[in-house]
This record gives sequence, C-alpha cells and structure tokens, in this order.
Amino acid sequence: MTPRKIASLLVAVALVGAAAWRFAAPGQSRDGGGSLDQAVAKIRGTRSTMMPTDQAIRYFELRIVDDPQDFISETYLCELHQRRARETGDATHFAEAEAAARRALKLNPHYTEATGWLAASCAAQHKFDEALELARKAVASDGRAQGALIIVGDALMGLGRYTEAEQAYRELERSANSPAVAARLAHLHELRGNYDEALRLIEAAAKALLDQREPKEEVAWYQSLLGDLYFETGRLESAAEHFTAALRIFGDYHVALAGLGKVRAAEGQLDEAIELYKQAAESSPLVSTLATLGDLFVRRGDRTTAQLYFDRVESIAAKPGPSQDLHRRDLSLFLADHDLDPSRSLSLAEVDFATRKDIFAYDTLAWALYKNSRLDEASAAIGEALKLGGRQPSLCFHAGMIYYGRGENDKARTYLKRAIALNPRFAVLYADEARRTLAKLGERTDSSTGG
Repeated sequence: MTPRKIASLLVAVALVGAAAWRFAAPGQSRDGGGSLDQAVAKIRGTRSTMMPTDQAIRYFELRIVDDPQDFISETYLCELHQRRARETGDATHFAEAEAAARRALKLNPHYTEATGWLAASCAAQHKFDEALELARKAVASDGRAQGALIIVGDALMGLGRYTEAEQAYRELERSANSPAVAARLAHLHELRGNYDEALRLIEAAAKALLDQREPKEEVAWYQSLLGDLYFETGRLESAAEHFTAALRIFGDYHVALAGLGKVRAAEGQLDEAIELYKQAAESSPLVSTLATLGDLFVRRGDRTTAQLYFDRVESIAAKPGPSQDLHRRDLSLFLADHDLDPSRSLSLAEVDFATRKDIFAYDTLAWALYKNSRLDEASAAIGEALKLGGRQPSLCFHAGMIYYGRGENDKARTYLKRAIALNPRFAVLYADEARRTLAKLGERTDSSTGG
C-alpha cells in the first residue's frame, strides 16, 4: 500500500466503519467450483432490487417533508448518506449522515438503531471517542445490536487500543461469522504482518458476499480489499484481477480505479496508470489520488501538469471542512513527501495524533518529524508504529530512512530491504529511493525481485 493510503485494510474507518452498522447475516462461502469471472458475471446479470443511492436519498427526504416526525426515515437517510460517501469519497455525506441521525434521536432519544448509526457516522469522521461512547450505549440498550459492537471495535482500533478491539471482534465472531467481522480480523493480522491469514479471511469474506444480495458498492469494496492486500505483498497480477472484478461489479468505483492504477504504475505502464487515476480523481478528488497523479506526471517528465495536481491538493489543504479534517493525515504526508512545508506537515500530524493513536498516526508523526530533522523524536515515534510487527512497505521505508538519518545503518538496511522484498514497486515516489539508499549502504537490489 502507498504511504498515503488513509488506512490499510481499512484502514479506513472512513470507508469501512460506516458500513458496519448494517451487519451482514452469516453466509456460506462459494464452494470454489466457479471462477471469480463467473461469480462477477452473475452479479452483473442480477437485476438490483435496490434503488440507486442518490435516488433513495431524495425519496426519504421527501418522506420527511411529508412527516417531519418520521425518525425512522431520518435513520434510513443516515445510512444512505454513509453509503453515498463510500461510493463517491465525498466526506460531506458523512456530515449529512451524522445530522440525520441526530435529528432521529431528537425525535426519539431511545431509538437504538439511530444511536448505532450515529456512532458509525462519528467513527467515519474519526470522532472515535464519541463513537465509542455512543456504540457502547447502543450495545447496553440492546444486546442484539451486533453492528454497534463492530463500531466499538472500530473506534478502539482508531484509538490504537488493539487488544480491546480484537476482544470486541472475537466476541462477534463467536455469535456471527460475517464478512464484516472477517475484514476487521484480517486487518489486525495485516497490522501484525500475518499476510497469509489476512488473505485467507478476506478471500472467504469476499466470496461470501458474492452470493449475498448486498449493495454492489459493498461487494466491490471487499474485492478492492483483496486487491490492496495482493498489491501490498507484491502479487500484482492477483491485485489487478480483484480491482478489475470490483470495477465490473460497481463501475467507475474510485477505490478500484485508483487501486488498478497503482498496479499499472508498478508494472511501468504509466499512460494506463495515469488514465485510471484521472478517472478516480474525476469521481472522487481525494488527496492521495491527486498526489499520486502528480507523482506519475513527474515520473513521465511532465512537471507542469504534475504541478496542476499538486496545486489541487494544496487547495484542499486550504479549504476548511470535513474533507480537510478527514484527510489531515494524507495532507501531512503529502507536504512531507514533497518537501513543501515541513513545519505545516508536522502541525497537521500533531493534530491528527491528538485525536487518534493508531500505528499510522505514529508513522505520520515520525515522518513529519524526520522531515523537520528531529531524528530522535522521529525514531521514538516510528518505534511505536512498528510495535505490532507490521511489514507494510511504506512503514518499513519510513523506518529505514529515519534509521539511515540517525546513522543506524544495520536497522536502515533491515527495514529498507523489508520494504522492497514485500513489493519491489511499493510506491511511485519512494521505491527507487529505497534502492538508492540501500546502494549507499552497500546493498545491491533487483527492481524485479526486491532482492
């Protein structure tokens, strides 16, 4: 995964946390007799019984106009805005979702479903302390509120309280073996470097969803999770297969477009990578997408066009609102990566760190400190980021460069070699720098193997 990815498997509570409240019923995986292509073709050929999300939003808005006391429609509106946020990457829908849930609770303070959806909305916006309090309230009110227990785990993950989060997920696993639980347990395995188990869990979850009548965006999201894991472990062909499957299930899906784009970039197919990232940016102009587009144009030798995309990132940074709040971490990394404003990068990292203490908060803080030449503090922070034993290439690259800056050459070699061993083309911006630094340390590497 790239240094700018908001989260790893998930790593993206903003993407997956909001989906958790609609807790999938236990389902059986396919028996393995059919190919992925066949399963995807079946989904594409199935007429959806669900109204498109934007139309459904308008439908419930009209219902509320007809009956301003309709707290159930307000709750449905909350769910739909969260789904739309995932479909488009537009963070304003998370704020709309939160507002709808609060209106529902104002009309009926005891409606547990709305409490759970409000918790999910807060988690999606990285308000983890509030999300945790609300989700626990929903669980206390209704012990059957399994979706709320997922949000308990998600909030704890966002706060870096991994042992407690795993306890919540394991409790759910005992009562309901769902794709939603499997995805979170897979994320924990990924954070600990257990890629085989993470892939096994996500493979099973993705296969189960292929047989369930879930929103196509959700099915595509699980295929994209698989694509990300295969990319992170350097299996580009498998990554491309799953990102392509996601796009066949849910066309123009910005997550899968960017995912397939990074595969093509890693393969050296710059023109195709650029086109895919352009499509992703048109659908959802996220910081990570725009920044990578700029990096790709730099790689192609077109710095003028690259600057246009970098300027768009800067415009996001200058614009207050939910997008800036949700992508503060990405903005910090962008500024640090491109040596644009190290002090501002550090300020953003510190604000992010104040609200969540996961390993990626430590990683972002460490990288910003490194870019500000505060190497002792950077070393302490990256040590915290590595404490779970993760092997994410971007994390290992940051560690290697920080240790190289401190003259700890043995550690630098270890982590830089680990980064490119897992995926030799892990990032457009930094894969080559990892090799150059290893060369300075007397290590020879092969771009095709990482060894």
